[in-house]
Amino acid sequence: MFNVISCTSKLGNRGSRDWRNISVKLKSHEISDEHIINMNAWIDLEMRLSKDKTIDKHVQEQINRDKEHWGKVLLRIIVVIKTLGKNNLNLIKNIFIELKMRKFIKVIGLCTFERKMLKP
Repeated sequence: MFNVISCTSKLGNRGSRDWRNISVKLKSHEISDEHIINMNAWIDLEMRLSKDKTIDKHVQEQINRDKEHWGKVLLRIIVVIKTLGKNNLNLIKNIFIELKMRKFIKVIGLCTFERKMLKP
């Protein structure tokens, strides 16, 4: 996004070891054409992202859906582990036992109550 290769600013390219004069160098950097162009590009991107006007809008929507989905999956896993822990049950042993007995849904059902407790 930003043209780093042709960066002419010493501060933007190599950094600085002169911390006593950093404010002067920073001011000089902030008024450089390069910095202003990159800041405008950043602000433009930020506005387009907030308004969903980017080229890859559908990709961003998919990322958001996946993020929400996996957040819910992680919450369920945490609830199952907390429930088994509260009841002093072994996670792996009980998963296999419940699957074997076809009662795994019962474990998830027990966790529904615990899940309600986790919600703020």
